[in-house]
Amino acid sequence: MIKYLYYSYRAVIFFSFILFAVSFVQVWTFQSSQNSQSADVAIVLGAGVFEDSLSPVFRERVNHAIQLYQDGSIKKIVFTGGVKYCGNSTPESEVAKNYALSKGVAIKSILTEDFSTNTFENLFYAKQVMSEHYLKNAVIVSDPLHMKRAMFYSERLKINTNPSGTPTSMYRSLNSRIQFALSEATFLVYAYFTI
Repeated sequence: MIKYLYYSYRAVIFFSFILFAVSFVQVWTFQSSQNSQSADVAIVLGAGVFEDSLSPVFRERVNHAIQLYQDGSIKKIVFTGGVKYCGNSTPESEVAKNYALSKGVAIKSILTEDFSTNTFENLFYAKQVMSEHYLKNAVIVSDPLHMKRAMFYSERLKINTNPSGTPTSMYRSLNSRIQFALSEATFLVYAYFTI
């Protein structure tokens, strides 16, 4: 019995390591397979705000969506994100909306949801916004290394999407990219078993 438990334990550890390694490779390689296409809307995944200012990561996501809008690749933008941090009373999506308005995006082209607190919820509530406004397809805007998990959630939620990673991601150094990819691989493994 003890021998059986020992080998079972080793098998679980081995399987977990292989699953994590495969997930890391998927996250890392997916960043180079992204192809922005025209769509009804861009879904911008939240990434934190500081009082009434976008975090550097969120700002680059919003800037990319604004560029897609200005290029005519999308007609509308859905900003996602509620209140995540203690002491911050303004939802992420509202801060992003104000920023986009200051950059010349028409108010009629901006949609928001302010309920979500994580990536899955960003997409869950964005799907509801899309449905309410009869929007059929979307590009997901986020950091390239975040995109594999975002697309996984999108597929599970049955949203017609394509990825559009930010070309100006704040994760530039090899060290920061590896740390982000390790984090994303962990979340992806968790998602495989829970979503």
